[in-house]
Amino acid sequence: LSRLPLDARPALRLVSNDQNPGYRRSVEHKARAAGVDLSIRLRVSDLELANEYRDAALFVFSARDEPLGLAPLEAMAPGLAVLAVGEGGLHETVQSGQTGVLVPRDAAAFARALEELLASPERRHRLGAQARAHVEEHWNWPKRAAFLEAQLASLAASPMRELARSTER
Repeated sequence: LSRLPLDARPALRLVSNDQNPGYRRSVEHKARAAGVDLSIRLRVSDLELANEYRDAALFVFSARDEPLGLAPLEAMAPGLAVLAVGEGGLHETVQSGQTGVLVPRDAAAFARALEELLASPERRHRLGAQARAHVEEHWNWPKRAAFLEAQLASLAASPMRELARSTER
């Protein structure tokens, strides 16, 4: 956010279920030094979280090598577009250009994508609508449970499983 012009720089709201006090102080210090308006909310209710998503312009996510990207899926469910670093499981959960935007881990690239998305409410709305449809179609509990069950059944029937059984005897 600090790379955006002041007149185009929104406030940053972090919502978390837990915190590391030292990390929080570091983030707050960096935000102040960079001129970023930061607020942090902890352990919000489900209703408060839903309101945060409703009021947000965009969900930004820059975790390192996140294995799945559950938080972006949660944000996409009510129709919020996602801007994220394209690492780890985010390639599976966020369809870049369709449900959100994935960028390399590069602050300048992230800032450019953020500025472009903030300047285009129509694009954010389109990405958010597609994000919601994507979550409803591909990431609902029955489909994910069936997918997991199929993967486990395939693993149980694999030749490696038979090889492991023969070596146990």
